[in-house]
Amino acid sequence: MKKIGIGLFFIISAASFGKITPGNSLISTRGNVSYISNSGELKKINSKRVGINIRVAMGMQLEMISGISYGASGVNKTISGFYIKVKNIGNVEDIYEIYLIKNENKKLIDDTGLLKPGEYKEIYVGSEGLGDTIENYEVQGISLRNPFVTKSLRGTYIFPSLYYDQGDQESISKRKFYVFNIERQDTSVKFDEEISKVKLIKYQGLGYKGNLDMNINYTTEDLEANSGDRIFYKLALINDEESYIRDVSIKDTIPNNTKMSYGDYSISPKGVPCYRIVNKQNFSKIPVVPLEGTQGDISITIPKVESKDILEVYFNVKID
Repeated sequence: MKKIGIGLFFIISAASFGKITPGNSLISTRGNVSYISNSGELKKINSKRVGINIRVAMGMQLEMISGISYGASGVNKTISGFYIKVKNIGNVEDIYEIYLIKNENKKLIDDTGLLKPGEYKEIYVGSEGLGDTIENYEVQGISLRNPFVTKSLRGTYIFPSLYYDQGDQESISKRKFYVFNIERQDTSVKFDEEISKVKLIKYQGLGYKGNLDMNINYTTEDLEANSGDRIFYKLALINDEESYIRDVSIKDTIPNNTKMSYGDYSISPKGVPCYRIVNKQNFSKIPVVPLEGTQGDISITIPKVESKDILEVYFNVKID
């Protein structure tokens, strides 16, 4: 049996894939407010920090490319063999083993080495031993981090170098996950009820895959999300003092691994950053906010918040 010629040629590129938030990342943020009490004191408080854990997503992309080389004159010429392009389309680093299968005979071609999310490697398979007639082959990639994550291509190799794809198969099983450890610190903030009856509470909700049509279920609990999901934030300032507070300045920050989103561009919790006094006024647009697709601070100053009033601030972001 002739040996299959194998050559290595790889190009690493993450830019073309775009930034992906790594699996098990923690997106964490909290709001803060400063105000002047009726007695003239300047006071500052923070909300409890809320967090989003990014789920681990694993996957690969396989592509067959005819072998092409360039002559001295710069004219393309076909050479025998083909390339297998293996790309990490998950959100964690991974290594993939690539196999060539013919007539139930399975041969390891190579592994990709460690690929970061969005990176790829091209592995050249020479035609020696592939035969000089039409042959049916299957190329299979298997994740070394999770063997239940596989990708296969079936096709016909026509001597010397043409490859016609006849379909692909993919298996991503949720029965087994590669476990990553993550360290987290207690981010709770305690309020001293005897010092102030003004509270700032931060809520969050999710729109899966950026969905704007679903109802938003706000919570103060940590959540799990995927790259591309949308996070809806709400800050609620509750004035339980017996008198008004003034010069109320609320500020929050677009967290890491996310970008400012204007949603459906309405002046509402699903649109541009906005605020309202509950049961007293409709939503108003916050005048100065980060540009869509960027990061920065969300801030608004209200001259006065009356006793028992609730001031709400809304904005949303998309996870990279």
